[in-house]
Amino acid sequence: MGPSSLRAVARPVETRIRDKLTHMLKPHHLEVINESSTHAVPKGSETHFRVLVVSSLFGGERGVARHRRVYEVLSDELSAGVHALAIEARTPDEWSGGGPIGRSPPCLGGGRVATAGSGDRSLEKGMPGVTQDG
Repeated sequence: MGPSSLRAVARPVETRIRDKLTHMLKPHHLEVINESSTHAVPKGSETHFRVLVVSSLFGGERGVARHRRVYEVLSDELSAGVHALAIEARTPDEWSGGGPIGRSPPCLGGGRVATAGSGDRSLEKGMPGVTQDG
């Protein structure tokens, strides 16, 4: 069994995401990152992903249309357990080898509590389950 076969067995959802995006969008560049380990989910989960898709098929489309296209390709995964999908969808001209994909902000789910100064600037006062100092 080769390395790609082992990856498919160990990470079937990630592998399906990669395979579908490759087949349907013919990307010039593709990154699929399983960010599930940074969330309050069981070890080994495949529920939270971030993707960077660079495809000439996005030419002439605005951001929302590009995201809809990716959601359509991954509709089965999104309805069967993928809880979160962060998408960066660019044309080859927009990307031009523009470096690695960004990371998502820290997860605040699963009873975690954030405080002001914890590095998460997305906190809003009055958000249920979130406290702020100061």
